[in-house]
Amino acid sequence: MKITLILIVILISFSMIFPLNTASKTVNTVVITIEAENDSTKEDLHSSLRILIERIHKISIQSGIEGEISDKRIILTVRDIDDNKTELLEELMQKKGKMYIEFQGEIIATNSDIVRVLHPVIRESNRGWIWQLPFRISEDAAQRFADAVKGKAGYPVDIFVDPPENCLIIMNSELYKMISSSSFNAITSDSLSLLDRIQKAFKVSVISFSPENESEIITLAESSKKVVLVGVNGNLKKKLKMKGIAVVPFDELNENRAQLISRALGLYGPYSLGEGLTTGRPVMDMMITGSTPTKEEALKESIILYAMLGSKPLPIQLKIVSIGHTTTVSSLTFKAPNGKRICGVGSLMLMSMLLLVILRRGH
Repeated sequence: MKITLILIVILISFSMIFPLNTASKTVNTVVITIEAENDSTKEDLHSSLRILIERIHKISIQSGIEGEISDKRIILTVRDIDDNKTELLEELMQKKGKMYIEFQGEIIATNSDIVRVLHPVIRESNRGWIWQLPFRISEDAAQRFADAVKGKAGYPVDIFVDPPENCLIIMNSELYKMISSSSFNAITSDSLSLLDRIQKAFKVSVISFSPENESEIITLAESSKKVVLVGVNGNLKKKLKMKGIAVVPFDELNENRAQLISRALGLYGPYSLGEGLTTGRPVMDMMITGSTPTKEEALKESIILYAMLGSKPLPIQLKIVSIGHTTTVSSLTFKAPNGKRICGVGSLMLMSMLLLVILRRGH
């Protein structure tokens, strides 16, 4: 009787000092099958696999990632990723992440000039949410930038991520007028128009669409490997595809014309050059900024950009073949209030039995 009371007291004491809490964890696993849009080498696929793993770790450091290449496809298995980050995977897999800093049609810096990317900063404003992504460029790139913009205060500087290159861009007449004007020229009227800047920097041709010149446009498009349609409605997309032309459409969403142009061109900016940047002294610290109506959109945009610029650009264009999601629940664990793991029910029972044996022997 005495021994039984002692055991009861011990168990009650343990339960009072360390109240046991059962804790389970939901583990999300995502399996993604990816392939290259065009012919690719084995080296390209292996390089892409390494870059994709690096990107995922930047948005979800705790995730376990396994990757393999089979039948010219990349198969990625991502374990333990938060629900709010699984939706980022699709864009991370399919965006090349090629960055350009451009001034007056000249490319000043690219991904290879980035030496560090810091975590994005997000804050609320009167018109929504503003995000900022600080990054640092090399000394050589900073000097090239300083030389290019010297004495050009107020001029626009553009940062592009995955802009259309070596292709034909067809815009509706209103958008074409906008990029041909000074709408994207920051606060100076002396700058080249955005139309001139992108044509010079990326070797693209931009034309205005009208139903009257549709046949001429189709003939022109046949000599181009890729056509980008921006705000062009009607059957043009279907007619181009029937002729075997690769078409990338950008349709009008709930956004203004400037936002549609920026989205189609991968444009961040234009940013107006302040006096401090135009003295000829190199500045290594740069920043990309953006604004969104909601905090969730700001997080998504900035984190995707952070992951892409913090790694190398993909050497080939990838597309997702399939995405599979599974959810498992981990085994129950027992934790003390301070988060430290302690013995579970089985351990307490075993300890109690051991105490009972010892006490009986001593008796």
